[in-house]
Amino acid sequence: MVDLIKELVSEAIFLEWDVSKTDERKAMVAQTIAAFGLLDYAFNNSGIEDASASTQDCSEENLDKTISINLKKKCLCIKYQIPEIRLQGKRAIINCASVVGTICFAEILASVAYKHGIARLTKTTAL
Repeated sequence: MVDLIKELVSEAIFLEWDVSKTDERKAMVAQTIAAFGLLDYAFNNSGIEDASASTQDCSEENLDKTISINLKKKCLCIKYQIPEIRLQGKRAIINCASVVGTICFAEILASVAYKHGIARLTKTTAL
């Protein structure tokens, strides 16, 4: 993907980091600024796959882990992205949630919960 972006835009880097670690979230923003001098846009598309389960069958552990990694950690990524993005005239933060962020499915409680949360997080961040 980086090669395609370089071909189309001219500059790109790939950063691999662990969204669950605060130091790595901060480093991702710092490495981007070191490479490009600024952060115009951010695309948050991280997460873990949860165990599919209906409301009555979803374990508390599954719900806690899924929401912590897939929703809370996106909130914390945005926390470090916003100060840099606000310095730019044009800016955007995009948070990937899939169609599950707009509709409900009976057998995937944790996914529905965090993806609806991401949709509202994105709107709140825009404000």
